[in-house]
Amino acid sequence: MSHFTPRLLLRPPQPLLRTGLLRKHLTSTPKLARAALNASFHRHFSASAQRNTFLDVTTAAFETLHSTTGLAWCAIIPLTALGVRTCVLPLTLYARNKTSTIIRLLPLQSAINENLARKIARTAGTASQWEKLLRKASNEERKKLWKRWGVEYWKLLVPFVQLPLWLVASATIRGLLPQNKEAKTADWLMNAFGGLTEPKVAEGMVSEGLAFCADLTLADPTHILPAVLWAALISNLTFHHFTNPPEKLRNKVLNGTLYLLSFWMAYVGYHAPAALVLYWSTSACSAFAFNLALHVLRPHPVKVTKCKGGALEDAKKIFKGEAVVVGNKIVS
Repeated sequence: MSHFTPRLLLRPPQPLLRTGLLRKHLTSTPKLARAALNASFHRHFSASAQRNTFLDVTTAAFETLHSTTGLAWCAIIPLTALGVRTCVLPLTLYARNKTSTIIRLLPLQSAINENLARKIARTAGTASQWEKLLRKASNEERKKLWKRWGVEYWKLLVPFVQLPLWLVASATIRGLLPQNKEAKTADWLMNAFGGLTEPKVAEGMVSEGLAFCADLTLADPTHILPAVLWAALISNLTFHHFTNPPEKLRNKVLNGTLYLLSFWMAYVGYHAPAALVLYWSTSACSAFAFNLALHVLRPHPVKVTKCKGGALEDAKKIFKGEAVVVGNKIVS
């Protein structure tokens, strides 16, 4: 009795490019070989959900950190905030060094403006025209001076890189809280990072909280965390205001807006889950601590204030009719 083994089972089938040849091959092969060939053309689906969004990856990383380290969520969340602040600390130092360079260049910039004021005063017809030409020339010289010393304006904005990191961490903690899929789909913060495939509460988030707030999925019933958040934000703004007082109107408006935003953040914190407010308050407190340490250990140079008078003040008096030129002297 001879055993017949189909040739197709001994050698993998070659790619079949033509439909007629494929049909002829299927009809001429035995049933077992045909079943094996048909199985290779079928797609296989898995019932388990695949993590394919950015937020799925970050939430999985948090859950893995929680399960491997054995730390409670009340420790992991503050350590994450501190770690993010520490990672961007070199960028903060970089921008602080550039700011110190700009402060050291202020006397040179003031001398350049004095020289420009004398030159433009010879050609300007009116006071408004003189101020306009002087402002334009001063800005051009300032840009050249800053570029020569490597302190372009965009380099001062480097610390704002921490804002996307703050948003990612906030969205990740938000994804670990027990909201249903519909509520999280409507959340703009969740949608910004792709949403979640399977929204669910993280293990231990309900019981591994603080002494006064054990359940981190609910709002803090004692309102301690929102108060700490508001105090840290106000302390940061006040400290920055006294160490670097705003001189221009737009900077004063910006400071006032930030004060209003701090009150709004405190209001949001009273209703937000304690896990989110714990991250926000820890981040704000660490920012204030780092700013205070940098002010003591790496202080900015003292600003050199210009004396009253000079070419700028004299030119303004002449154009306004408050002074006249007698010989080589300006008499008020």
